[in-house]
Amino acid sequence: MIPKVGFYALLLALALAPFLGGNPAGAEYNSDASLGALRILVLVAALASQTHPLAPSLRAGKRNVALWFAVAWSALSLLIHSKFFTSPSLLFAQIPAVLDLLCAALVFSLATKSDEGQRQKISIALIVGLGLHALMAAQQYGTAKQAGQDWFRATGLFFSPNFSAGFIGLLLPLAFVLCLLAKERLVTLGFGLASALGFGALIASGSRVGLAAAGLGLLVALLFSIKQIPWQRLGVLLLACLALGFGFKGAIVSRADKTGGQTTTKRGLVDEFRLYTWRGTAKMALANPVFGTGPGTFPALYPRYAEVGRTGLAHQSYLQVAAENGIPTALGLLTAALLALASVRRGNLVCAALAGGLLAALVRSCFDSEWALQGNSLPFWTVAGLLAPPINPLREAGEGRRLSGGERLAAALGLLFALLSQAGIFPAQPKALAESGKLAEAAAIDPTPRWQFMIARRAEQAGDYATAIAAFQKARVADPNDLQTLRALAETQEKAGDKDGAKVTWQQLVRVVEGPAGKIRAIPEVTGIHQAFAYAALEQWDKCADTIVAHSFTDPVYQLQAYNVLDNSLEKARTRHTELIALFETTMSHLPERNAEKTETLTRLEKFFQ
Repeated sequence: MIPKVGFYALLLALALAPFLGGNPAGAEYNSDASLGALRILVLVAALASQTHPLAPSLRAGKRNVALWFAVAWSALSLLIHSKFFTSPSLLFAQIPAVLDLLCAALVFSLATKSDEGQRQKISIALIVGLGLHALMAAQQYGTAKQAGQDWFRATGLFFSPNFSAGFIGLLLPLAFVLCLLAKERLVTLGFGLASALGFGALIASGSRVGLAAAGLGLLVALLFSIKQIPWQRLGVLLLACLALGFGFKGAIVSRADKTGGQTTTKRGLVDEFRLYTWRGTAKMALANPVFGTGPGTFPALYPRYAEVGRTGLAHQSYLQVAAENGIPTALGLLTAALLALASVRRGNLVCAALAGGLLAALVRSCFDSEWALQGNSLPFWTVAGLLAPPINPLREAGEGRRLSGGERLAAALGLLFALLSQAGIFPAQPKALAESGKLAEAAAIDPTPRWQFMIARRAEQAGDYATAIAAFQKARVADPNDLQTLRALAETQEKAGDKDGAKVTWQQLVRVVEGPAGKIRAIPEVTGIHQAFAYAALEQWDKCADTIVAHSFTDPVYQLQAYNVLDNSLEKARTRHTELIALFETTMSHLPERNAEKTETLTRLEKFFQ
């Protein structure tokens, strides 16, 4: 029973990967608990992996060596940065990141060492996950369309439409091929439905790179196995896909027409925010080339290297891995993926589909951090493992499908850490410390602006301006481009009577806003408001008025984001909104020649909470 339990734990993990791993660590919807459950499923599958002796093992090849080297180097980076677990700083982020990479290597090994029958079940589990994700995306898009939002970009089970597109592009060629090869009518219908819905969800994501990469993957799959394609069935499948794609066209059409969705300045095929983010990430990697800044530490430490606004992901897998884990880890992972891709066998339709999907995912990884999400990473490395030649039970009988001793030891240690983390025993979590009132301890283990900002606010409310200013300064070091921190610092300096210091801080805020960090944003539709207060403090009334007028035209969804309320409290957002209206009225009193704009702007602003 144990081997069966292990194998079905693997199948369950792969089917649930988009459900449980579709959000980055630290995101909403209790994603950390979900990620922990996903890791435990994979680790249990690895420890229980053994089958009948007639389902033997394929000896580890170069790909296994490259991938396990990456895991070992990442673990070494963890040990170096934690000073062999004696330093708690960012340990809560580093341990899960190493566990995620360990899980990726384990699913790769398990897929590599599977026989033909097990591969069929693994493939079905992957397509079940694709089908469920596509259904969720279709439901989201349908609801948005009923509400008149034709530009809506469906995310499905992921937190972002771009990651949804990456997941679909990886598995769509496999779903197509399984539909073409299915012999029973009901099975054909199931795979066909998953394929058509997946294609529709891909269109509904609005991801242009995702669509192009998926198209490339499908083309590669068909070209490598052109002699085996049942053309009549393929034609029917393509017609179904086109019909669903047409029904979900709003997201992609609106982006092409630039009438809705996210738009930003382009340099060729890439928006400027990504280019500047890649530059900042490359700077981060080159400053820490051997062991990086520590696994999983990108969201916390990247702002110190950023040239534009902060982001939690580097928008590229390879650069983010290099920055966090060191360049050797990135090279190991890329080598393993390319060696897997190079093993495609011409004439094998399933193998061609796996290679096409892997190629699509590798292209997508150039534009987003696909490997940072378990919902993308686990299916990716499973597909890479399935590209290995299947084992021959008759020729290799007696070897047993067991992981090596080193792999089992790694899985056992990983399970121990996963259970400790899931139980809240180790490592300490900053959010839990903060909720218990231990803000200083939270700030010590998580050197991001968030906790220092909260410490500063608490000191400010108590009238301890010196402590507040010192905490705001620390928050500013952690993220030099954060406008909210600069504004709060300047306002506190004013309360403390340091008018000259406040003026310098307001000027620094304006320099950030008028530089690349202010002009090049991840979501251009979000018009900032903090600079309005800076312009008013510096008596630049026209610029202050222009800022608020522009903000009044912002869609309410983006308008809410502009208030930058940490806990998404509507009441706090209402307070920020009221402050902005008061500032606008003060500003317009200095600009009598612009009074014609006042009524219209106030009307738009007051509609925000209606």
